[in-house]
Amino acid sequence: MDILFAPLNLFIKYPLLAFVPAIVFGVLYKKKRRVLIGGVALIWVLYGIYETYVWFWAKDVIAPIRVDLFPIALILYIFTGLGIWRSLKNLNER
Repeated sequence: MDILFAPLNLFIKYPLLAFVPAIVFGVLYKKKRRVLIGGVALIWVLYGIYETYVWFWAKDVIAPIRVDLFPIALILYIFTGLGIWRSLKNLNER
């Protein structure tokens, strides 16, 4: 399970880093105007906002248990993979 959540641990410790993939997918969306890539950028922005909120919330809680990470990780991994696939497909269409 540690390998599954290892990429998310960085975003949990530093939630503002979640906006980096959002910016990358936003730039890719601006270049090609693909709805999927724009959706992935939006998902990362929403995750960044949510994770920042939870980061502040966790400071006030004694032992925060993050049961929300499994569905969030699943959604982020699936849509990020689809966004990367679509971006690479766009590169091959040139």
